[in-house]
Amino acid sequence: MDSWLILPALIVMTGVPGSCFIQSSWQNDENEADVIFNDSVLFKAEVDSIIDCADSCNLHTVKCRSFSYTSNTKECRGYGDLLQGRESQAGTSLWKKVCRRDDYTYDPAYDTCVRLFSIEKSWWEASYWCNNDGAYLLIVDTVAKMQATQSGLHSITFQTEDRWWLGGYDYDASSVNDFRWINGEPINDTSILWHPNEPNDVNERCINLYSLSASLNDLHCSTLEYFVCQEDLYT
Repeated sequence: MDSWLILPALIVMTGVPGSCFIQSSWQNDENEADVIFNDSVLFKAEVDSIIDCADSCNLHTVKCRSFSYTSNTKECRGYGDLLQGRESQAGTSLWKKVCRRDDYTYDPAYDTCVRLFSIEKSWWEASYWCNNDGAYLLIVDTVAKMQATQSGLHSITFQTEDRWWLGGYDYDASSVNDFRWINGEPINDTSILWHPNEPNDVNERCINLYSLSASLNDLHCSTLEYFVCQEDLYT
């Protein structure tokens, strides 16, 4: 049976009741025992344990897709997408990021596992469906993440429908927009991620994605839309 490494749980409280987020899981690839790779190496470091190596991957500027740890030399290597240049190295184990649920797929653009639901729900219903999976509506808070909806791993599915619910919401019922991602980070009105002339209605308090134009829009939360879930918020 494959070994699993679950990093220590971290709780992040947000404006959504009962919200907490758990760090990614790593799985030992037993087919790659006693092997290191020389291509797509993001960093090399000497650390005391596999746990420390996993932490180094999570904290690295470019987060890892996988890492190797050599017990006798304590060498940790973090890797990107390509695992080539294979060399024998005794005492080495390789670990890869995996999704906790079989129906989710790891997406390097978001550095988390995601699932696109091609069924229509209100924003609140969509949030509930994600929560049932131990997940949350997707955060798309950078240009790179937005562009991935058109050219990334899940882009073909994204492009089948123009509108998808995301994890953004106006937490203030006043006439002033207070859009935030579900991790509490603000989405200001001048963000380059917004569709032109959006947000445009104080009664539209939920955020959806225009996937065909790669931009954000505010919308009535009761509108029925497709939606995207992510497993955690370490993105």
